[in-house]
Amino acid sequence: MLKSLCQYARDVLKKYQERAKGQGIDPFGYNFVPYGYATGQVLGAAVAETKSLDHKQLADYMRDHSFSTVVGNVAFGTDGEWVKPRSLVSQWRGLTGNDLGQLTDPKNWALVWPPEYKTDEFIYPYSAAKK
Repeated sequence: MLKSLCQYARDVLKKYQERAKGQGIDPFGYNFVPYGYATGQVLGAAVAETKSLDHKQLADYMRDHSFSTVVGNVAFGTDGEWVKPRSLVSQWRGLTGNDLGQLTDPKNWALVWPPEYKTDEFIYPYSAAKK
């Protein structure tokens, strides 16, 4: 399941990256694209199941159900916030020059939060991470 979700996320990002070329926008879409896509998946599922566009009905449905999305399973609490946050904090390491291609190489990334996905410690100041 996780592998298929990862592949699905890669496919979404690949499509975004192809369309972003030459547009003067974020060339990668790592931060916002998967979450924006997941938002559409949640809303689409809620509309399909409730057969309604009524905001209260959709909100009630969303708080009572879990959704399988491109960023994994998403569930909302009574306050409307995610039960389990999905944000990841990463830090690029060992970058040289201005080649954007190095930003796509996983060996240059360290996940520093949340703890369950952490691969390394956060380096501060960033100048120390360049080495």
